[in-house]
Amino acid sequence: MRLRRFGMALVSAAGATALATCPAFAAGSTYQLGSGNHVASGGLTWLNRSVTVQGSVGDIGGAGTQVEFDAYANTTVVDYQTRSAVNETTPYNFTIDGSQWPGGITKVFVILWDVHTGEPIDHATLVRS
Repeated sequence: MRLRRFGMALVSAAGATALATCPAFAAGSTYQLGSGNHVASGGLTWLNRSVTVQGSVGDIGGAGTQVEFDAYANTTVVDYQTRSAVNETTPYNFTIDGSQWPGGITKVFVILWDVHTGEPIDHATLVRS
């Protein structure tokens, strides 16, 4: 009986150590913007302080579509990234680093643009839960 308890204690300690060394993950967030000729869809994976962005942006007709990701640490814009497509669907997968900001990235504002007109088409605000 003692051996079994001791073994479980080792397993529990090892599990706690493994959890302590892994990056913290929060629930994912998804977005689906636009319709017709200009679309973007995908998701965010919230890491400890950073966020991974994956998905695709699509354009039909060759006018150009761009999706923009504005990353915030509370109310401060800490980074922004854009991805574009012209008469195609372009996949993307990248990480926005928020490690230097206390609390990390807390919100990402996603904006879909019509490149030809320079007008926004759709947007979404994704917040760390």
